[in-house]
Amino acid sequence: MNLRGLNTLVEIAQVGSFAGVAERTGLTLSAISIQMKTLEAELQLSLFDRSHRPPTLTPTGRQVVAYARSILADAEKIRTISKQPHTLHGTYQIGFVPTASVRLMPQFLSNARVNYPNVTFQVESALTSELMRKLRSGLLDAAVLTETAEVEAEFIFKPLTTERFVLAKPYDSDADSLQDCMKTMPFIQFAPSIGIGAIAASHLRDKGIEIRQSHILDSIEAAMGCVNAGVGFAILPEPDARRYATRANIQVLGDKDFHRRIGLAVPISSAIAGKANDLAGLFSLDEI
Repeated sequence: MNLRGLNTLVEIAQVGSFAGVAERTGLTLSAISIQMKTLEAELQLSLFDRSHRPPTLTPTGRQVVAYARSILADAEKIRTISKQPHTLHGTYQIGFVPTASVRLMPQFLSNARVNYPNVTFQVESALTSELMRKLRSGLLDAAVLTETAEVEAEFIFKPLTTERFVLAKPYDSDADSLQDCMKTMPFIQFAPSIGIGAIAASHLRDKGIEIRQSHILDSIEAAMGCVNAGVGFAILPEPDARRYATRANIQVLGDKDFHRRIGLAVPISSAIAGKANDLAGLFSLDEI
């Protein structure tokens, strides 16, 4: 549909005559008339009662004018997007690992509401492996997840926060160290193939610590529930361990390099790769 014809129709409704629009726009009266006849033919509607001089809008014509105003307003919004290429527009699908959704999602959505009130963010929560699968397939535009070598290789990664790992052990445990825990009780192991579980497993291998007995879980809350119940010990990021500890001792591990980074991952080749900084900026505590 020709927007020019719709715009002329709205002008006629405002001015009240073909001649008045011709004078305002610098077009000939014949050109205005041709535009309206073309629009009527395209819509297969009678927009004007030409038994009057000047022609008046029919009831259908008045209804089309209302629709035309809405269409033209939306068209102007689209033009505005093209004038602001470096800001966020539209609807974004964002994934969060569960721990990040607890701590970072409220801040993200709060900043988004203030700074981009016309942008929609649809969020979901899943483990790192599932978020990466959805990023690869285009089901997500970006995801907040744990940094790994695989993530760095495949995606633009914008670090957001760093968390050190701690040892969470039952409240009545006499074990003084990670090695003692491994010898005396089961290891409540977070999924060792992904995210924080993979980092913890790699750390144990590097330290030459053998895993003797373990229960593998895919929920940090469940892992800490087992620690609280005295089932075994766990190695987890400090904020998560402390959040869910009710009957557990939290011990800081001495290795300062034993930590994880949470960040925003965006596919390198995606259409919104250039928006990675804008999206990451929404996690700032300060207004953008």
